[in-house]
Amino acid sequence: MRTGVLLILSLLLVQCKTPQPARPEARYDMNPLAVPLSSLHIPVTITHQDLQRIIRQGVTGQSFVSPETTKDGLSWSMKVQRDIRVELTGQQIRSVIPIDVHVARSLGFTTLKANGELEVTLHTLFQIRDDWTVQTWTTLEGYDWIRKPVAQVAGLQIPVGALTGLLLDYSRPRLTRAIDDQISKNVDLRALLAPLWTVMRRPIQVSESMNLWFRFEPRVAGIEGFVTDPNGLHSAVHLSGLSRLKAGGPPTLIDPEIDPRFAAAAGNRDSLRLVIHTEIPYDEAERLAENNLIGKTFGEGKRQVTVEGIDLFGQSDHVIASLRLTGAYKGTVHLRGKPVLNNEAHQVELSALDFDVETRNVLHRSASWLFKANIRSTLGKALVFPLGQDMNQVAEEIRRTINTTRPGPWIHLDAGPLDLRLRDILLTPEGMVLDFLLSGRMDIHLKALD
Repeated sequence: MRTGVLLILSLLLVQCKTPQPARPEARYDMNPLAVPLSSLHIPVTITHQDLQRIIRQGVTGQSFVSPETTKDGLSWSMKVQRDIRVELTGQQIRSVIPIDVHVARSLGFTTLKANGELEVTLHTLFQIRDDWTVQTWTTLEGYDWIRKPVAQVAGLQIPVGALTGLLLDYSRPRLTRAIDDQISKNVDLRALLAPLWTVMRRPIQVSESMNLWFRFEPRVAGIEGFVTDPNGLHSAVHLSGLSRLKAGGPPTLIDPEIDPRFAAAAGNRDSLRLVIHTEIPYDEAERLAENNLIGKTFGEGKRQVTVEGIDLFGQSDHVIASLRLTGAYKGTVHLRGKPVLNNEAHQVELSALDFDVETRNVLHRSASWLFKANIRSTLGKALVFPLGQDMNQVAEEIRRTINTTRPGPWIHLDAGPLDLRLRDILLTPEGMVLDFLLSGRMDIHLKALD
């Protein structure tokens, strides 16, 4: 008798238990998901005035003193003036350097002193190597006495011919080396841009609300040959790499190399084109949705349910949202929607969100009133991931970082307005992956300090 009662009670409990739909199977495209390469084509400009300042700062003020008095009794000193003139033709630089000359000649009973001005013309050939460094060859092209050093003593003169040879022999190797060193050091784009690679690889938090982080990994870099026009030298840097954005923490570096590999550059339009590989882990998406759903009540009349939690995962090209409910229906229901891109609103939405087939069958038998509740429309609004403000912040933060970065004392980066568009979306076992296209223009200017 007691055994029969227990059996009846057990059957009643089973019959009263809320039917539960089976959890949908998680399915993903298991092909390796490649991070698309971003490409930057960055114009580089060195104006005539700035190149002149670069050379001027390298040689102005240099002074030379004769090591000893010659057999003719001559001693001298020289100092480079500031008003150096620089002309550019193709891959050649012509520098005209005025030099103040002070000469003394000992005559035993007296010393003659005189001042003059010598103008030296140097010719520099330069070449940008494949590794971005500069190779130069500077030679003496000619000279001219603007003012010969003649002593103001009747019948006595400074021997200018012998003096000229001495001055040129002594100053030429120093001036040519100074110009070569100055150009190689300050037009060495590899050295100038090396700090930029470090800055670009550094993670940047672009949104606190979504804990959104951006990181760029340069992979390959190159530079075009310089061409000249009346305004100066022009070239372009080509850069390709990986642009990644991740919610929940900084993206990890895929390649731990410090600097990009240098390679010959191919022609392209002047542009900045970043394909930003954006990762939104399911737990971060759940956190965003929970802010709008946890504790929310749905139903009609006395039949109400409250959302206790949400789980998100993928099934092919759809997102499954599993809601844990309590109240008149206690258990889990599963809704299915396809993530779509709203380019105008810069957000991800779940299109045609509805209960999955198994859940519909169970609810028709045990809780059909849930179909009349506004759970689908409310959930559809809650499962929208509004990246617009955050992504616009990404674009502005990237632009600000570019414009405020000073890789070297003479290099200036200039990025104009950047346009950001959603391009594609994929589902992985870890979360949703979105590819954004960030496009615009960026310039590099080499500016000498006044």
